Amino acid sequence: MNIFGLSDVGRVRPNNEDHCRFEKLGDGQAIFVVCDGMGGARAGQIASEIASDVFIEQLRGYVREKMTIRYMESVLQNAVSFANYDTYKMANSEPQYHGMGTTLVGGIYHNGQVILANIGDSRAYLFDGGELRQLTRDHSFVEELVQRGEITQEQARSHPRKNIITRAMGPDRRPKADVYPFTMEPGQKLLLCSDGLSNMLEQAQMEEILTGTDVETVCKNLICAANENGGTDNITVLVLYA
Repeated sequence: MNIFGLSDVGRVRPNNEDHCRFEKLGDGQAIFVVCDGMGGARAGQIASEIASDVFIEQLRGYVREKMTIRYMESVLQNAVSFANYDTYKMANSEPQYHGMGTTLVGGIYHNGQVILANIGDSRAYLFDGGELRQLTRDHSFVEELVQRGEITQEQARSHPRKNIITRAMGPDRRPKADVYPFTMEPGQKLLLCSDGLSNMLEQAQMEEILTGTDVETVCKNLICAANENGGTDNITVLVLYA
């Protein structure tokens, strides 16, 4: 198992409000997270850093050599709760931080067993046999329109309100995280990313790049391609190769 992640400011934004962290805990375990902050001034950057740092610290403290999926889910939910509490507390501490928040997608890899938590519109995908499949569901205004059949996925990509998210870390005291447990087989890749990647690249472009076997090179090539397509937002990618 190999894991790597990168974050890039892109070609338009003055600051990088994305943040990613990952730690490999031996050959068969890893913890990881991608956050995309929002808010005025540096508030989004602070929110994403707080949430990702606390999330990883909590996971690190409770990941064990032997774990059931039920235990992993409990650890994950606690990590989300602590990360949100610290982000929420900061958002209410100073006037300039009011309303700040962040997406979060992250989780645990344990000897082929994976469990993810998701809040917001950062995404997780599984790449298998040359095909990319989205694992998480966006918490966004346009995703709700898609689910109701009012617009298509293709229309959602260019919808004028595509950046409105309906769930985030920070603004609410107890946001609900969606949880996704599954098993990864050898040769599969897990991709986590902020919308700075998913909005910039077509799925076919992502699939072509993900055929590479070196996770660091794959991450760099994904970011490079997103920038070549405009880089209108911060871009963060994380790839785990089972």
